Amino acid sequence: MIRVAVAGGATGLGKTIVDTIQATTQHECIILSRKSGGELGVVGIDYSNVGSIRNVLEKHKIQVVISTIGVYTEQHYTSQLNLIEAADLSATTTRFIPSEFGIALQSQHADRSPSFPFKLKTIERLEKGGLEYTLVHTGLFLDYLAWPVVPSDLEIQSLIVNLRRNRAVIPGSGNTHIAWAHTRDVASFTVALLDFKDWDKRYFSFADRLTPRELVQLCEKIKGVKFEVTYDKKEDLEEGRCTLLPHPTIDDFKHTRFDQIDAFTSYMAKLGSIIDDGLTDLGTESSFKRICPEIAPLTARQVISQWVASNGAV
Repeated sequence: MIRVAVAGGATGLGKTIVDTIQATTQHECIILSRKSGGELGVVGIDYSNVGSIRNVLEKHKIQVVISTIGVYTEQHYTSQLNLIEAADLSATTTRFIPSEFGIALQSQHADRSPSFPFKLKTIERLEKGGLEYTLVHTGLFLDYLAWPVVPSDLEIQSLIVNLRRNRAVIPGSGNTHIAWAHTRDVASFTVALLDFKDWDKRYFSFADRLTPRELVQLCEKIKGVKFEVTYDKKEDLEEGRCTLLPHPTIDDFKHTRFDQIDAFTSYMAKLGSIIDDGLTDLGTESSFKRICPEIAPLTARQVISQWVASNGAV
């Protein structure tokens, strides 16, 4: 039995990972949170105090730390960095999985998003330390396509397609591939790594590979209707402009991470530019079958078909 601490495990992908660990009953885990909240298994920590975090890890005999902290700001980066420092100092902790669930970043990508420099510096710190670590690359999440029919712990906003409104927004040419995975399967993949004696430096945990145009065509074929398609030009994306699709269940803007719609528009434009430049493509070789041969991960066709079966074609 391995004792695991999941930072950010109360919400989002972190919660999915925690639920998966608990469902296996093979390992034990705690959730590291800024607030303990009195909930079972939730341990409050001060991310600004490395010594305090180290004490928590040693008190609970944590062997592996999985971070799902959204590294979007300097504060988030510092929190994860202090967590790495504490894990490196801990007498019980030997392994670390950073919050890298996304694309396979390289140094030349640093200026493409505010979070990318933080992620690259995180990898540099892990390379210099004594912890064994691995990076789990997922591409984009299928959760955004078919929620709430296909459940997810993520905060959902429409991405490329809106099945309810038969609408789509294609960033740039629409011909660059995107790696896709559902968080349910990413969690299963990540938990499976706990039992591995040795880790590769990188794993590619994706289940599908489609371009935006192929995704729209797939939706149209399964639903049997033509979508209203908007094309966002590359130059508009690069200047922070893009077309926002309605929320999957309501027509108004809804996102707690962004207070203003302008900030969300800028974020989505950057994502569109990243997609158009092919950064969300992880190649053709997924690690999934090797790591989780017993699991058949969800594909885009499956989640879209589930949505249509629940809601009808129109």
